[in-house]
Amino acid sequence: MTKRPSIHFEAERCIQCWACEVACKQWNEIPAGQAPRCWVEEQDEGVFPHLKRIMTFHVCKQCEQPECVAACPTQALIKEEISGVVLVDAERCILCRRCAEACPFDVPQFGPRSMDKCDRCLSCGVAWGSAPHCVATCPTQALRYEGEEDEAVAAQVAAAVKQPEPAVQPERVCDPARQFGSAEQAQEAALSWRLLGSLLLEEVPVRLLEQLKNNADAAVEGGVQALDPWHEWAKALEPDNLAAVTEDLAVEFAALLAGMSAHPVHSYESVYDGGNGILMGPSRDDVVRAYAQAGYHEQEGLRLPEDHLGIELSFVAQLCEDEAQALAQGDVAQAQLAAARRQAFVDEHLKPWVGAFCEDLKARAQSPFYQGLASLIDALVSAS
Repeated sequence: MTKRPSIHFEAERCIQCWACEVACKQWNEIPAGQAPRCWVEEQDEGVFPHLKRIMTFHVCKQCEQPECVAACPTQALIKEEISGVVLVDAERCILCRRCAEACPFDVPQFGPRSMDKCDRCLSCGVAWGSAPHCVATCPTQALRYEGEEDEAVAAQVAAAVKQPEPAVQPERVCDPARQFGSAEQAQEAALSWRLLGSLLLEEVPVRLLEQLKNNADAAVEGGVQALDPWHEWAKALEPDNLAAVTEDLAVEFAALLAGMSAHPVHSYESVYDGGNGILMGPSRDDVVRAYAQAGYHEQEGLRLPEDHLGIELSFVAQLCEDEAQALAQGDVAQAQLAAARRQAFVDEHLKPWVGAFCEDLKARAQSPFYQGLASLIDALVSAS
């Protein structure tokens, strides 16, 4: 028998960042003013001066014999047989609140039209056996998802749970001039977006410097004019000195892009959007919605706000790859959808602020490498 996955909470690891609550509301599209499906509660224990603060994580326990299901008079609550998750049928709920009275854990929350509770993110597209968004978002691993995965059972659960249709905007028109003419062109563009995005997220690998050096030498030997801001700098690199150059660039990366200096360059859309310099602003929420609409998941283990420019460039790379795959399969409609999403994201989430970010990066960078990186990102976004 397959063990049903469950959420475990380690209070000692919790730093009260509330990321789990934010992720819950974001991915499940819970409106402002309505409580999330999971939440962290602070409690004081002891008598002054010997006080201790206890953190408690509240979420539906998906009970084996849920009292809320037994109390519901309209069968709006159903315990899904395969996964063991208690699901809510919003159309049957009459807001009588008998489930809340019966639940020993105070789990049911109420919106304007229905009771709402955790369903392990099954209804927003997370596969059974995979970590729900609260767990995946926790930066300190205070939340863990444990249990055995079974692909066959996961398929049965997916078929049993109503999945939302992709929120495609029908009014979005794809500009033919900005579509790729072939799968090869789309794939080449994806490589460019992904490379530039990765250089904002991690230190420069020595193999990249080796490739730049070799390409620069080949361009000079063939009489080809330098193709990008890196080539002139790369021509002067000494093969025996690449490791030292890589170390210098790692120090500059830490100071410029990893926040390890008094004046870093903040790589977040929400910092530039609106001019108030505040992280995790409304634009970040819009970015998360765009990712969810396209079924995009940032790389595992990356603990950064989703509107980081490196993640946004990687998202555009994924859309280019989606378009390349559709073109290779001859699926014109899917290619147009990927192109429309790419166009919309670049217009709405990159062009308004990337120019200012690149100017800041060029102004504060000491090396030609990061000055060139800023020029390349600015040029790619402006031309898209």
